[in-house]
Amino acid sequence: MSFKKFRLNDQLLGDFGEFIYRKYAEQKNFGVKQTNVAETDVELSKNDHKYLIDVKSSWTKEGGFKGKRSRTDIAYDQVSIQDDIAKIFPDKSSPLFDLTPIIISNTEQCFNEWRAKKTNKKKNNNSYQDYRKKLKNKIKLFFKEKDIDIRVVIRGSVSLTRWSAKPDNLPGSEKMINRYPATVFVQLKYKNETEEEISKIFYIKHNKLGKSIKLIEADNRQKKKGIKEVIDFVHFKNQNKKYIFQSLDNFLENIIHIV
Repeated sequence: MSFKKFRLNDQLLGDFGEFIYRKYAEQKNFGVKQTNVAETDVELSKNDHKYLIDVKSSWTKEGGFKGKRSRTDIAYDQVSIQDDIAKIFPDKSSPLFDLTPIIISNTEQCFNEWRAKKTNKKKNNNSYQDYRKKLKNKIKLFFKEKDIDIRVVIRGSVSLTRWSAKPDNLPGSEKMINRYPATVFVQLKYKNETEEEISKIFYIKHNKLGKSIKLIEADNRQKKKGIKEVIDFVHFKNQNKKYIFQSLDNFLENIIHIV
């Protein structure tokens, strides 16, 4: 059985890998909490100690995680999913490190359990999602009162550490660009371990795309997703400073004068 025939995209592959990881940790008597916030996927607990884990899933990649690390207080544990087995490669800082090698032989059974649970899964909001929802609604309402239908995109700290120059969905599809006059891009950062706050707000006028707002060729990863061009935020920060705001109050007080 080859799991590639299920045509799981990156998001579903990640979700399946996290399921395998949580199931194994539970079998080893860890307390397991699904987080999926602040660049973490799982919180493990044992003997009054808590550990934050970012689970990285791949089809066949062997060895520990070798990618970019944006936080030093979490463990990056790699789950390698193969046709008949799955392997977990824990970080040295992971509570699973002393259990290596970790080989799960019932991958097909795990897949069927994951698929059944995913079908009946209910999403629970967390503090990050609640904050982002309120923030988005406040911006949308502000423009609605002025008869302007605006697009709002909110991204967390990952937009600062991994995608700072070339976010995937900016400017977005041609349909999205034609539907709205502009996009409000809110870039967040960590306030503390449980809260986010605004880092910057960018006002992107769609009629300026390809003109004063420079577009650049998408990278190879983005091209695989069908993305051809993205906004060059290095150029944007240098040449469009009047469209960058440091807080929500600053944005709402000034944006109406330059819309």
